[in-house]
Amino acid sequence: MDAIPGTDPESPLIQVKASQEVNRVTLKGKPGKTKKFTLAQGQKASFQARPLSEIAIDIFGKVIDPASISDLPEGHQLAQVYGFREQGRCVRFPVPQHLSLPNPDGPADGCGWDPSQFIVWKNLSKSLVTTYVQMKMAPLHEALLAAPTTMALASEPTVDDVLHQWLSQSVPGQKIPDVDQLQVAWATFGSGGGFTVQVQQNLANLLNNAFSPEPSVVPANLPGTLSVGQLKLNLHRSA
Repeated sequence: MDAIPGTDPESPLIQVKASQEVNRVTLKGKPGKTKKFTLAQGQKASFQARPLSEIAIDIFGKVIDPASISDLPEGHQLAQVYGFREQGRCVRFPVPQHLSLPNPDGPADGCGWDPSQFIVWKNLSKSLVTTYVQMKMAPLHEALLAAPTTMALASEPTVDDVLHQWLSQSVPGQKIPDVDQLQVAWATFGSGGGFTVQVQQNLANLLNNAFSPEPSVVPANLPGTLSVGQLKLNLHRSA
Protein backbone atom coordinates (compact mmCIF):
# COMPACT_ATOMS: atom_id res chain seq x y z
CA MET A 1 0.00 0.00 0.00
CA ASP A 2 1.27 3.44 -0.85
CA ALA A 3 1.97 5.71 2.10
CA ILE A 4 -0.22 8.75 2.51
CA PRO A 5 1.79 11.84 1.57
CA GLY A 6 3.02 13.74 4.61
CA THR A 7 2.59 10.85 7.08
CA ASP A 8 5.93 9.17 6.48
CA PRO A 9 8.37 10.06 9.38
CA GLU A 10 11.12 10.39 6.78
CA SER A 11 9.05 12.86 4.79
CA PRO A 12 10.80 16.25 4.29
CA LEU A 13 7.55 17.95 5.22
CA ILE A 14 7.45 16.24 8.63
CA GLN A 15 11.16 17.07 9.23
CA VAL A 16 10.64 20.74 8.44
CA LYS A 17 7.67 21.00 10.79
CA ALA A 18 9.55 19.26 13.59
CA SER A 19 12.54 21.54 13.14
CA GLN A 20 10.34 24.61 13.26
CA GLU A 21 8.63 23.35 16.42
CA VAL A 22 11.98 22.79 18.15
CA ASN A 23 13.10 26.25 17.16
CA ARG A 24 9.98 27.78 18.63
CA VAL A 25 10.47 25.97 21.91
CA THR A 26 14.09 27.02 22.07
CA LEU A 27 13.24 30.66 21.50
CA LYS A 28 10.64 30.57 24.25
CA GLY A 29 13.28 29.33 26.70
CA LYS A 30 15.81 32.10 26.00
CA PRO A 31 17.20 33.82 29.15
CA GLY A 32 16.58 37.49 29.80
CA LYS A 33 19.03 40.28 29.02
CA THR A 34 22.46 39.74 30.65
CA LYS A 35 24.01 42.55 32.69
CA LYS A 36 27.16 43.85 31.02
CA PHE A 37 30.39 43.47 33.07
CA THR A 38 33.09 46.10 32.61
CA LEU A 39 36.71 45.08 33.27
CA ALA A 40 38.78 47.28 35.57
CA GLN A 41 42.23 48.30 34.37
CA GLY A 42 43.92 46.09 36.97
CA GLN A 43 42.02 43.05 35.63
CA LYS A 44 43.61 43.35 32.20
CA ALA A 45 46.97 41.96 31.09
CA SER A 46 49.18 42.58 28.09
CA PHE A 47 49.78 39.66 25.78
CA GLN A 48 53.36 38.40 26.15
CA ALA A 49 54.50 37.75 22.62
CA ARG A 50 57.81 36.16 23.60
CA PRO A 51 58.08 32.82 25.38
CA LEU A 52 59.50 32.82 28.90
CA SER A 53 62.78 31.43 27.56
CA GLU A 54 63.26 34.74 25.73
CA ILE A 55 63.05 36.93 28.86
CA ALA A 56 66.38 38.72 29.28
CA ILE A 57 68.57 38.10 32.32
CA ASP A 58 71.59 39.80 33.90
CA ILE A 59 74.80 37.84 34.53
CA PHE A 60 77.33 38.60 37.31
CA GLY A 61 80.94 37.47 37.18
CA LYS A 62 84.48 38.24 36.02
CA VAL A 63 86.36 38.12 32.72
CA ILE A 64 89.02 35.41 32.52
CA ASP A 65 92.16 37.09 31.25
CA PRO A 66 94.03 35.59 29.58
CA ALA A 67 91.39 33.16 28.33
CA SER A 68 92.35 29.49 28.23
CA ILE A 69 90.19 28.97 25.12
CA SER A 70 90.63 30.81 21.84
CA ASP A 71 87.85 29.22 19.74
CA LEU A 72 84.97 31.36 21.02
CA PRO A 73 81.97 32.88 19.22
CA GLU A 74 82.81 36.15 17.48
CA GLY A 75 82.84 39.09 19.90
CA HIS A 76 82.81 36.82 22.96
CA GLN A 77 85.29 36.45 25.79
CA LEU A 78 85.56 33.77 28.43
CA ALA A 79 83.84 34.68 31.70
CA GLN A 80 83.68 33.20 35.17
CA VAL A 81 80.00 33.43 36.10
CA TYR A 82 78.97 33.54 39.76
CA GLY A 83 75.22 34.12 39.45
CA PHE A 84 72.41 35.85 37.60
CA ARG A 85 69.33 38.01 38.07
CA GLU A 86 66.02 37.16 36.44
CA GLN A 87 62.84 39.25 36.89
CA GLY A 88 64.19 40.64 40.17
CA ARG A 89 65.21 37.24 41.59
CA CYS A 90 68.89 36.85 42.43
CA VAL A 91 70.53 33.42 42.09
CA ARG A 92 74.08 32.55 43.11
CA PHE A 93 75.98 29.45 41.94
CA PRO A 94 77.64 27.31 44.62
CA VAL A 95 80.50 26.85 42.12
CA PRO A 96 81.31 29.44 39.40
CA GLN A 97 80.54 28.47 35.80
CA HIS A 98 82.73 29.28 32.79
CA LEU A 99 80.95 30.62 29.71
CA SER A 100 81.69 32.77 26.71
CA LEU A 101 79.85 36.11 26.83
CA PRO A 102 79.89 39.38 24.86
CA ASN A 103 81.43 42.54 26.28
CA PRO A 104 80.22 43.37 29.82
CA ASP A 105 78.10 46.42 30.55
CA GLY A 106 79.95 47.70 33.61
CA PRO A 107 80.44 47.11 37.34
CA ALA A 108 77.97 44.86 39.17
CA ASP A 109 74.84 46.81 40.11
CA GLY A 110 72.87 44.61 42.49
CA CYS A 111 72.21 41.27 44.17
CA GLY A 112 74.92 42.00 46.73
CA TRP A 113 77.87 41.78 44.31
CA ASP A 114 80.75 44.11 45.09
CA PRO A 115 81.08 46.45 42.07
CA SER A 116 84.83 46.73 42.69
CA GLN A 117 85.20 42.97 42.27
CA PHE A 118 82.45 41.89 39.85
CA ILE A 119 80.94 43.04 36.55
CA VAL A 120 77.52 42.63 34.97
CA TRP A 121 76.24 41.58 31.55
CA LYS A 122 72.78 43.10 31.15
CA ASN A 123 69.68 42.05 29.21
CA LEU A 124 71.14 38.88 27.72
CA SER A 125 68.71 36.68 25.83
CA LYS A 126 68.44 33.23 27.35
CA SER A 127 68.68 31.80 23.84
CA LEU A 128 72.08 33.43 23.30
CA VAL A 129 74.45 30.74 22.02
CA THR A 130 77.48 30.50 24.28
CA THR A 131 80.49 28.23 24.70
CA TYR A 132 80.44 26.26 27.92
CA VAL A 133 83.74 25.16 29.47
CA GLN A 134 83.26 21.66 28.04
CA MET A 135 83.33 23.21 24.55
CA LYS A 136 79.67 22.40 24.08
CA MET A 137 77.69 24.89 22.01
CA ALA A 138 74.40 25.49 23.83
CA PRO A 139 71.81 28.21 24.51
CA LEU A 140 72.74 30.37 27.48
CA HIS A 141 69.93 29.08 29.72
CA GLU A 142 71.09 25.47 29.21
CA ALA A 143 74.69 26.36 30.02
CA LEU A 144 73.63 28.14 33.22
CA LEU A 145 71.81 25.02 34.37
CA ALA A 146 74.51 22.58 33.31
CA ALA A 147 76.05 22.31 36.80
CA PRO A 148 75.85 18.86 38.45
CA THR A 149 72.56 18.06 40.17
CA THR A 150 74.31 18.09 43.54
CA MET A 151 74.94 21.80 43.02
CA ALA A 152 71.32 22.87 43.29
CA LEU A 153 70.69 26.56 42.74
CA ALA A 154 69.62 28.53 45.80
CA SER A 155 68.05 31.96 45.79
CA GLU A 156 70.30 34.47 47.52
CA PRO A 157 68.57 35.97 50.59
CA THR A 158 68.44 39.72 51.06
CA VAL A 159 69.16 41.78 54.17
CA ASP A 160 65.42 42.38 54.41
CA ASP A 161 64.84 38.61 54.46
CA VAL A 162 67.26 38.26 57.38
CA LEU A 163 65.71 41.20 59.23
CA HIS A 164 62.27 39.59 58.91
CA GLN A 165 63.67 36.46 60.56
CA TRP A 166 65.07 38.60 63.36
CA LEU A 167 61.92 40.74 63.74
CA SER A 168 59.32 38.11 64.56
CA GLN A 169 56.39 40.54 64.43
CA SER A 170 57.21 41.89 60.97
CA VAL A 171 55.42 40.81 57.79
CA PRO A 172 57.64 38.81 55.38
CA GLY A 173 57.93 40.51 52.01
CA GLN A 174 57.23 43.97 53.44
CA LYS A 175 60.18 46.30 52.89
CA ILE A 176 61.80 47.62 56.04
CA PRO A 177 62.62 51.34 55.51
CA ASP A 178 66.34 51.99 55.08
CA VAL A 179 66.07 55.02 57.38
CA ASP A 180 64.89 52.92 60.34
CA GLN A 181 67.45 52.41 63.08
CA LEU A 182 67.92 48.85 64.34
CA GLN A 183 66.68 49.75 67.82
CA VAL A 184 63.56 51.36 66.34
CA ALA A 185 62.88 48.35 64.13
CA TRP A 186 63.31 46.05 67.15
CA ALA A 187 60.97 48.14 69.32
CA THR A 188 58.34 48.11 66.55
CA PHE A 189 58.56 44.57 65.21
CA GLY A 190 60.72 42.63 67.68
CA SER A 191 59.56 39.97 70.10
CA GLY A 192 59.75 42.35 73.06
CA GLY A 193 62.29 43.58 75.55
CA GLY A 194 65.17 45.99 75.17
CA PHE A 195 67.80 46.16 72.47
CA THR A 196 70.31 44.05 74.39
CA VAL A 197 73.64 42.48 73.47
CA GLN A 198 71.84 39.14 73.07
CA VAL A 199 69.45 40.73 70.57
CA GLN A 200 72.46 42.07 68.67
CA GLN A 201 74.11 38.64 68.79
CA ASN A 202 70.99 36.97 67.39
CA LEU A 203 71.03 39.34 64.42
CA ALA A 204 74.78 38.84 63.93
CA ASN A 205 74.28 35.06 63.82
CA LEU A 206 71.54 35.36 61.20
CA LEU A 207 73.64 37.68 59.02
CA ASN A 208 76.71 35.44 59.27
CA ASN A 209 74.68 32.35 58.35
CA ALA A 210 73.07 34.09 55.37
CA PHE A 211 76.04 35.90 53.85
CA SER A 212 79.25 34.48 55.39
CA PRO A 213 80.90 37.93 55.44
CA GLU A 214 84.62 38.36 56.05
CA PRO A 215 85.22 39.31 58.78
CA SER A 216 82.16 37.93 60.55
CA VAL A 217 79.59 40.31 62.03
CA VAL A 218 79.79 40.80 65.81
CA PRO A 219 77.36 42.62 68.17
CA ALA A 220 79.67 45.65 68.25
CA ASN A 221 79.01 46.08 64.50
CA LEU A 222 75.27 46.40 65.18
CA PRO A 223 74.67 49.42 67.46
CA GLY A 224 71.08 50.44 68.03
CA THR A 225 71.57 53.68 66.11
CA LEU A 226 72.74 51.86 62.96
CA SER A 227 70.23 52.36 60.14
CA VAL A 228 69.00 49.52 57.95
CA GLY A 229 70.40 51.31 54.90
CA GLN A 230 73.86 51.62 56.45
CA LEU A 231 73.75 47.94 57.44
CA LYS A 232 73.19 47.02 53.79
CA LEU A 233 76.10 49.23 52.75
CA ASN A 234 78.35 47.62 55.36
CA LEU A 235 77.46 44.21 53.96
CA HIS A 236 77.92 45.43 50.34
CA ARG A 237 74.30 44.66 49.58
CA SER A 238 71.65 46.70 47.83
CA ALA A 239 68.67 44.87 49.34
